[in-house]
Amino acid sequence: MPWRVMKGKNDPNQKKTVDVLWFVEHTAREMDVACAVKSLAVYKYCLEIEIRNYYAHAIESMARLNPRVVVHPFFYFSAGALATEDYVKIWPSSVHFNLAWEQIHYSAQWKIKAPSDDFAKRSVIHHAWGDFYLNYLMAHGVPRCNIFVNGHPAYQLYKLPYRNYFKTRWALANLYGLNPQWKWIFLPENYRWAFIGDKIKLFHELGADPKEIYELRDFCIKSLETVLRWCNRAGSENGLCVIFRPRPAVNSKLMHKFFCEHIGTRSPNLHFIKEESVRDWILASDLVVSSYSTSLIEAAVAGKPAYMLEPFSFPDSIQCEWYRHVPRILQENDFIDLCKDCNPKNVSQSLRDWAEREMLSNGDPIENLVTRMNEIVNDHKREMTEFNTSHIYQLNSEKKYFNFQTHENDLFSEEDIRIRVEIWNNTLNMGVAKKNDDRSAKMNDGAVIINKTMSRSDLLTKDAESTVKSLNLLINTLFRKGLWMSSWVGTLPEESIEKPSLLKMLKRNYGRFINRKITVRTNEHEAKALARGIEQRLNYQALPDCADDVRFPWFLYWEIYWVLKITSPYLNPSARLFDGGGSASLFTCYLASLGYEVHSVELNRKLSRQCQKIAISMGWNLHSYIMDMRKLDFPDEYFDHAFSICVFEHLDYDIKQAALSEIARCLKPGGIFAITFDYRNPAPGVVGYGKDTRPRNQLKSEQDIERTFLQSGHFDLMGNQGFYDNQESYLIHHRFGNTPYTFGAIFLRKKNSDH
Repeated sequence: MPWRVMKGKNDPNQKKTVDVLWFVEHTAREMDVACAVKSLAVYKYCLEIEIRNYYAHAIESMARLNPRVVVHPFFYFSAGALATEDYVKIWPSSVHFNLAWEQIHYSAQWKIKAPSDDFAKRSVIHHAWGDFYLNYLMAHGVPRCNIFVNGHPAYQLYKLPYRNYFKTRWALANLYGLNPQWKWIFLPENYRWAFIGDKIKLFHELGADPKEIYELRDFCIKSLETVLRWCNRAGSENGLCVIFRPRPAVNSKLMHKFFCEHIGTRSPNLHFIKEESVRDWILASDLVVSSYSTSLIEAAVAGKPAYMLEPFSFPDSIQCEWYRHVPRILQENDFIDLCKDCNPKNVSQSLRDWAEREMLSNGDPIENLVTRMNEIVNDHKREMTEFNTSHIYQLNSEKKYFNFQTHENDLFSEEDIRIRVEIWNNTLNMGVAKKNDDRSAKMNDGAVIINKTMSRSDLLTKDAESTVKSLNLLINTLFRKGLWMSSWVGTLPEESIEKPSLLKMLKRNYGRFINRKITVRTNEHEAKALARGIEQRLNYQALPDCADDVRFPWFLYWEIYWVLKITSPYLNPSARLFDGGGSASLFTCYLASLGYEVHSVELNRKLSRQCQKIAISMGWNLHSYIMDMRKLDFPDEYFDHAFSICVFEHLDYDIKQAALSEIARCLKPGGIFAITFDYRNPAPGVVGYGKDTRPRNQLKSEQDIERTFLQSGHFDLMGNQGFYDNQESYLIHHRFGNTPYTFGAIFLRKKNSDH
């Protein structure tokens, strides 16, 4: 395992005291909330939270850690419970907190899922999603003071800004070979009793009726076989993509064996995928159908159409109140018609209202959890001045806790946690204040520095690594397909012309910039433009492993990285985005590759045609129009957010003002407009004027930025109100006094009262 395991007797002196030890059983179900809580808890309260697998890291956790709070994914009883019993014995002074990941019970689970021994009832704090679970716990002997009524943290993940964490439809399509243009039907399976095996005796001992369990087993086997047959038929339809997801505790091999024995050959568009979380798939899919899985509630909270499959009547033992809020599908043909319906009605409003009322009425459950953890830790510190496990508990390092069959996708490493928390830092903390590592980078007024000049060091952080890799991958992918994006100087190669002499000239004069793994195809016009662009680079250092540094220097990577770093927390996966002047650019293509709907306006017909060609070839939701930004042919409040990458410096002041007014008109209230531009350039090239040194078009100071972008009155400046110039320069203007200059970025938010 990635964490060091100490064998032999447990030595308390070697243990590390931590605030919270957060145990995860099923990664897909629980890890998103765990890492989001860790991200916020570190930032808000500097809490030290360690995240471990409940079974796989049991030995290591007991040997090395001394937690003030132990968060359990479930807690039904302690005596005889695998891992749970040992945790209680080795950490008797810790506060044990039951996160209770299963709270919506039908009658067959009523006794099985209840706290059943004195420790579980009297010595554990139980987390409740709502009053319904509060009443359930109290009915089984848990005192009210031991119950924390909060809300469902996983349902909060479908709200902004949390939902921005999850993979886009395009990213999932790339990972699993799916067609993003087809209709996606997601089916999270929950026929758990079909695979009950030899656990019937255990459930009987816990108070369940064996006859009910046998009835449920037969019902689930029959229903699963029928639903798989329906899915297989839907998977044979052109234009449909059926994603069937086994529940976390069902091994993929068991499901595959069941399918082969009962159905046979799988249709080409039926996909069995257990990877990623339910939330990734719900947000990316068009339709969610299932049996009695609570994933249907999640789909409703996410605003997706949700339907319950009932080929056979549910036994009384699994009836539940929330089912009445979900429409039922009883026949195979009805299921196929639903899948093929281009515009299924969102009939999940009743279920959504019920979920919001019952489990999301106490504020943000994730932030509430963070606050509650901090309160428990502080209370624990006050009550116990010296905290350690002074007694000796014999740790059996040979004991087997982890079962690969029932937890096949639940292993994770310390590095996995670090990466997830880093992504959560970017997703969450930007919306309030920048992440903990960047607290020192603030202006005097306390605002986070986001409006600033370019710095190469920004791209060398771990935070930027994934963006750099993704951009390299995108460039190489389009190159292999013969699809050209416009270069950083706005040029395209002529596909019909290839002059070796021009390539030779570029390599002879500027060979140190060329990644020779790519053959540069160019023409005379572009070769000269690229050569001039290379001459502008001041003391230039290419990024390691860059895909095509001649056409796409790291300046462009920085613009894309910085703009998306700041705006990503606000980008809903279904957002409609505007791009001003970047058709066929690396930025617009990257946005489209992430699954966003992108509309780009352009005056260059060649670039617009190339953009449309790329969009069609890649199947992206990317559109290009020949349109003047002073008069946009879009409805009012049509776009969620807007971008313009190194375009505005090329517009005359009056054109800038007209364009800002039009973009504001087309933006929804509160929409963000992110702009990058040449900063301190003594003579930017302005359309209609050429190299322009007039003060009206200069962007050399904070005053220039305020006069140019804020005096129109349509926008407020986000973040730091004074533009931050780090005094670094990466470009030089040879024709105007060898003046050094750089790029800058600002982030504007449309005023809510603006029309």
